[in-house]
Amino acid sequence: MAANDPLKEPGKTHDHQELGPDSLPASLAAVMFTDMVGYSRLMREDERRTLALLHRLESVAKPCFSRFHGRVIKTIGDSYLVAFPSAVSALQCALELQSALGAWNCREDPNQHLVLRIGIHLGEVIAVKGDLFGDDVNIAKRVEGMADPGGICITSPVRDQVSHRVTCRFKEKRGVQLKGIRNAPDVFGVVLDGRDPADSEANEIGRAPASAPGGAGPRQPRLGSKGVVRGLAGALAVLMGVFAIVWWTKRPGPTALPASGTGTSTPAIALLPLEIAGAQSVDAYLLRGLREDLLAELRRRSDVRVIGWNPPARLLGENRQTLEVAREAGIGRVVFGSISRQSDTIAVSLEVVPTGGLAGSIQVRTEVALAEVAAIPGRLATEMLSVLAGKTESVIRPSGPVMDSPEAYRLCLLGRFQARTGTSEGFTNALKCFERALEIRPGYPMAMVGLAHAYLSASDWLLPSATAFEKAKDHLLSAQSQAETIPDAVYLLAYVRWTGDWNQREAATLFQRAIDLDPRHYAYRLMHSRFLLSHRQFSAAHAELDRATELNPLDPAVFEQKANLLGAEGRFQEAVKLASETAGRFPESFDARIRLALALAGSGKTNDALKVLVESEKRQSTPDLAASKAFLLGRMGHREQAIELIDAMKQPKDGNHVASLYLVWAYAGIGEVDEALSRLEQSVAERSRDLVWLDVDPYYHPLKGNPRFEAVRRKIGLRE
Repeated sequence: MAANDPLKEPGKTHDHQELGPDSLPASLAAVMFTDMVGYSRLMREDERRTLALLHRLESVAKPCFSRFHGRVIKTIGDSYLVAFPSAVSALQCALELQSALGAWNCREDPNQHLVLRIGIHLGEVIAVKGDLFGDDVNIAKRVEGMADPGGICITSPVRDQVSHRVTCRFKEKRGVQLKGIRNAPDVFGVVLDGRDPADSEANEIGRAPASAPGGAGPRQPRLGSKGVVRGLAGALAVLMGVFAIVWWTKRPGPTALPASGTGTSTPAIALLPLEIAGAQSVDAYLLRGLREDLLAELRRRSDVRVIGWNPPARLLGENRQTLEVAREAGIGRVVFGSISRQSDTIAVSLEVVPTGGLAGSIQVRTEVALAEVAAIPGRLATEMLSVLAGKTESVIRPSGPVMDSPEAYRLCLLGRFQARTGTSEGFTNALKCFERALEIRPGYPMAMVGLAHAYLSASDWLLPSATAFEKAKDHLLSAQSQAETIPDAVYLLAYVRWTGDWNQREAATLFQRAIDLDPRHYAYRLMHSRFLLSHRQFSAAHAELDRATELNPLDPAVFEQKANLLGAEGRFQEAVKLASETAGRFPESFDARIRLALALAGSGKTNDALKVLVESEKRQSTPDLAASKAFLLGRMGHREQAIELIDAMKQPKDGNHVASLYLVWAYAGIGEVDEALSRLEQSVAERSRDLVWLDVDPYYHPLKGNPRFEAVRRKIGLRE
């Protein structure tokens, strides 16, 4: 049992020394307070049990603080005062800590739950004899008390620092005041809706297949890189009917979105993230998982176009502006939802609002026992579609059977959530969740598809691609043997045939089959467009991308793919314009900036491209980003700097696997063709998924025409 497994008893994984603030580099610090909810009551009820819980909390919290360079200033019973060098590291630590505790609470009995409130403020602190003092320390403590159980509250100085560097949303705590504080900052709650660093209906899986099947500028997001695993969660998430992303963040004023131009008779419905209602916390994996499955259920049972949408933070609480933005994008109705939990029941309420105004909205609600949580998506879909039947003129198909093992279903939701964390711990925990689900319900297709998704997310990063593909393929074939018409299984298998088996003909057949099974799943069409691009079938790729855009005009991935296509066709000026516009309107998008860099390099603006990569590296460092930098530096004549990056890539941190293909790019950039070709041939042995981009990525231009390069092309099934 891993000591830091949040599903089991936590344990220490890092040595940690409590340090005073004297070692902080400056008087400006991000101050965090944590407090255990119900500590006094728990001590009164059972002191021994509560002390054991405190020990478990310490074994999880202190290593987490250490990973993000936090210094524990002091502990006061159940509370911690921690100082961080930046607001970003403080918030990332808080998010990871709440996620780990949430996973723990999912498994344990209620009397073993660990629930924290966390508050963070950025300001000037005074260090005196190992302690921190000052108004800003007091503000952090006051803010912690405003957080919901299991939640995080931050102040406006923190939000200003992290808004473009941490992918999460914030909601202002209106009506609350920090009394007695002059020039008190605004207070915001962090929306814990399960959003991964980079989410969307095409983002939530988006990181696998989004990375997996396709990806960046001509370069696709990498399923294996640590940073791209998050992105990967997007593509693969798609696979699981998980996508739900929004990106269009225009400047002040109504956000202009491209009209859908679909020509379809029925406007789409956009489902927003579920929010928590009531005092009792709801685990993030339930918020996200139930919403994903509701999307899949609505899409399966109706001809109505239904998409997931995570509006930009500036629209939170601004319902009228949210409706206006959706209307301009061709969305006919927006669904606002909330979830509440009592001791043994859970309820979800939805309000379906026409984008033309607040009049004519409808409300549906369902409440079930916690043991029957698997019934929620089907019941909500039935009620929504029944009410909308006369308004949409759509065909409503009957609901399928309800999952007869709620615990297996719950474990699958948790496994999907853990798989998207982009960490080795999350990967391990995801495997455990899915495997437990299969122990409870042998042959459960959702668990087998989930295992495949997890393995693909880890390829070229935690695992060599060859290993990941074989594991994923075994689970997908098992899932199909249980039910041949699971669209996600067919879609993922298409990805494996394309990037792992290099069986291009069968991959094309499977992509089309997945689309036939679920023609309104825009992510399937988006990935199919990437497949077509890898074979330089530009017209067909554009046509499929247009269909994906019609189905979901609110996902930045469709515009990033458009930039991919333009760059691959040599239309670099158009690609630069579109990629720059996308990166500007969606600043936290890592992939958008990479695509911009590639478009700039293609247009001859190599210095500008390198600047974009350097700026991106400040936000997220990944092997593929380092390889891209080395390639550009080499092409610019900065050989020594490129070699330094190559040497660092050969010695990956944390024992992570670095695909040989990334070294191909770097060696090609500095002109060492023989070494690049040797690494390329090694990539064939590793079955690197990104080999399918040989005809599209710019990194291989120095190798083209070489007989060894052409032999690799033939090996992976690329046409002459």
